Order: sequence, then C-alpha cells, then structure tokens
Amino acid sequence: MKRPKYKELLIENENLKRLLSDKDLIKAKEQVEISELKYRTIFEGAPLGIFRATKTGRLIEVNKACATLYGYDSPDEMIRMITDVGHQLYSEPIKRLSVYKQILTNKISRPKFK
Repeated sequence: MKRPKYKELLIENENLKRLLSDKDLIKAKEQVEISELKYRTIFEGAPLGIFRATKTGRLIEVNKACATLYGYDSPDEMIRMITDVGHQLYSEPIKRLSVYKQILTNKISRPKFK
C-alpha cells in the first residue's frame, strides 16, 4: 500500500474542512428556517394585535388580529392606510416617541402600557 504524500493529505484535509463547513451551513440554514416558521406561526396566529413599524411610523408588518381590531379588512389594507403610527394609532403620539427613545437607550426592553 502506497503511503499518501504530504500534499495529498493537505488537499484531503481542505476537502474535509469544506464538507464540514457545508454541513454546518446547511444546519444553520435549517435552524434559521425553523426559527422563522416559529415566529411566523406566533405572529400570524396570535389572538392579539401585533404590528411592526419603522422609526418614522410606517407599518412594516401587521397581523390579522391587529387589522381586524382597527377595522381593516386585511393586514395589507392597514399597511397601505396607516402612514403615521404615532398619530393614527396612538391617542397620545408623544408616548410612542417616549417609549421609542427609551428602547433605543436600553432603559426599557419593552413598552409598559396602562
């Protein structure tokens, strides 16, 4: 039996590293997909209204319960119609700004509403 040369061993080692790296990448992608599915299931299935908005007040994402709560036929309709979350959804727009600033400065991890 012929003994492998050093260069052949290096090449084989690199091939094994790539194979492991590819397997790790596939596993990481699968974990991200599972996480996204869990998020989507919670977001869409929540009985409470949930929305995400930009710092300027544009809606990014709205679940069905939120759209229904505000009287819209669909989340897409609500996203189209609401252009300023602070003024259109909050009775006191300044509170949204205050909570947003607190979140940015890590003074609170989530809003506290009465």
